[in-house]
Amino acid sequence: MRDNHVNRRPRIPAAGQHVWEWFVYLDRKRFHNGYSYLPIGHVEIDAWARLSGETLAPWELRALSAMDMEKMILLNASEDESKDVVSSRPMTVELFDALF
Repeated sequence: MRDNHVNRRPRIPAAGQHVWEWFVYLDRKRFHNGYSYLPIGHVEIDAWARLSGETLAPWELRALSAMDMEKMILLNASEDESKDVVSSRPMTVELFDALF
């Protein structure tokens, strides 16, 4: 299980500060499909880069993708852990008959 990162601020090297700021901006625009948060896709990154006038180096794109992967793990962790639980009620004959 991962550490709780909710209240921890990451230490960002000065050379990557701008990429962190880009990620924070893109993260605030993240889509949700009603079931879970979606990754920030290359289409969204490309649209943001064109609209903002930024040109990304390959390492910056890789850094954004790596940060997004970690964020997705954190966002969907509670959902992944509870997928196997359908109901807290124990299965009984009556419940089975009601369902089927």
